Amino acid sequence: MATTGEIQKSLWHAFNALDAQQTGIVQKSRLKVFTNNIGHVFDLEKAEELLDDIEYSTPWQALNFTQFYEVIENNLLFQLNGNLSSSSTSHILEQIDNICWMLCETKYLKKPNNDTGQVQKMYDKEIFKLVKVFNFCVEVSEDDGKVIFPLTIDVEEAQHVCCIMSRGLGLCPDRKREFSRKGDNPQLGDQLVDFPAFLDGLEACFHDLSAMDLSQGIHEVHDMIIGDTLKKGHMGKFGNRLTSWKERWFVLTAQELRYFTGCDERELKGAIDVTKTCKVEPLPDKIGTKTNRFILHTSGKQYELSAPDLKSRNEWISAIQKAIDHSYASRDETIQRLSWWERRKERAARRKEADEESKRRKEEQELMLKQQKELEEEKERNNRDRLLLEQQLQELEAERQARAEIEAQLREQAALREAEQQRLKELEEIRQQMEKLLEEERQAKRDEEIVRNLQARILEEEFEKRTELEKLKDQQDQLLEEERRQRAGMEKARVESDHQLIEARDRLKELELEGKQAESQLLEATSKLRLAEEERVKLEARLKVKESKTIGLARPMCVPDPDPFTTHRGKGAFVEANFKAKTAHITPTTTQL
Repeated sequence: MATTGEIQKSLWHAFNALDAQQTGIVQKSRLKVFTNNIGHVFDLEKAEELLDDIEYSTPWQALNFTQFYEVIENNLLFQLNGNLSSSSTSHILEQIDNICWMLCETKYLKKPNNDTGQVQKMYDKEIFKLVKVFNFCVEVSEDDGKVIFPLTIDVEEAQHVCCIMSRGLGLCPDRKREFSRKGDNPQLGDQLVDFPAFLDGLEACFHDLSAMDLSQGIHEVHDMIIGDTLKKGHMGKFGNRLTSWKERWFVLTAQELRYFTGCDERELKGAIDVTKTCKVEPLPDKIGTKTNRFILHTSGKQYELSAPDLKSRNEWISAIQKAIDHSYASRDETIQRLSWWERRKERAARRKEADEESKRRKEEQELMLKQQKELEEEKERNNRDRLLLEQQLQELEAERQARAEIEAQLREQAALREAEQQRLKELEEIRQQMEKLLEEERQAKRDEEIVRNLQARILEEEFEKRTELEKLKDQQDQLLEEERRQRAGMEKARVESDHQLIEARDRLKELELEGKQAESQLLEATSKLRLAEEERVKLEARLKVKESKTIGLARPMCVPDPDPFTTHRGKGAFVEANFKAKTAHITPTTTQL
């Protein structure tokens, strides 16, 4: 049954290639040559006549794939269920694959683009191998295991093929190759990929590789999946006859471990049958021998092998153990097919769990939306109640404020009456303070005038002394000049002029001291005058404030000035006697001067 399923996949590719318009049906005339070639594989002449026995529902005599496959299955493929050997069955399957590939080769091969200069990297052999790999991974029905048409594979299987190619080519594991799905076919969905999209995705994934590297990677994938190869690689083998280590290229399948002289696999040196009696185990490293060793026990002998590194040794042991475990099970299914079923089962369980999780989240989201709606309705009701309560509170607050305003007006009237009486008292006190301050200001002004006069007199005397000093200096300069001419006669005059200069300097220092004292007295008088002025301004401001607040029948009274000669600087001084009377407090300074 597995063989007929593989033939059915190959026939579908050929039938799809004949369906140029992609209508799902092909005319009988185009299928006759194809049917005749398949009949030659089963030694049946004129197999195209089988198509004449069908009753066609259309005048142009066209068949869909299901009708065409029924004809081939009922008349030709039944022979595979007989006593054919496995080699004969494989030969028939290979011939049918070649016939089908001849039809779909032109469809799947891409023409080189001369405009862009793009080079064709995958040729007919590589694409033929990828067709087999694609057919191996095709999706089947979960109920009866039959092939689902049109042929598609899961996108995760395409990613699995990319990973196998990356490992086979030894690409950097840090840079993960992601299968990128090209195009958008709504009929396939998000998780399925047809063969053209599979080819485009592989080319995009390995666009940076050369045609040779890409061919080697496709060869590795074909051997791994179709040839049921578990692992390949270099290892050292300890000889049984010649006790020495030899470097060999090993290929592990589900049935045997073959080893060759080189990686081209041309010269086979031997094969080790892998059965359920075999056993594999690692060996500890020893000084003077190879490292990363392990031993394979078979029913006949033991094989000591050495891997390139520890990671490779563990991979080889795991792969050999997997082949041994497979020998216990039925050999109807290959290891790769069992692995495919395991991946498919795990993928279905994971996606089912994801769907259930998505459904659960959707239900939770709907419940949250419902709860949110209920909360919004409850919030709206609370807002209405709050607005009604705020309105009632505003009415009560307005009533309270009106009562408070009436009480405040009564208190304000009582306070105004009391404030009026207090203001009259304060006005009287301010008037007395103003008179006192005015008197002090006048006295300070008179003191300031006296000090200024004294300071001017001192400055004038200082100026005269400076003039005399300059004259003395000029005379001294003349004397020095005459001294240079007449040294002997001018010595006495120089001494006298120096003495006079010293006396003049002493007098100048005394005048400067007197000037500083007079200046300090002037500063003191100025400070008093400034303080008196500030007090006067404050009292005037307070007086203006009191006068502006007239309450009831109270009015400011105009009091006539009893002394018209008194100004803001004090009483007026018109004769020298008035000045002398006001400067009695600075008599000591005047006497000293």
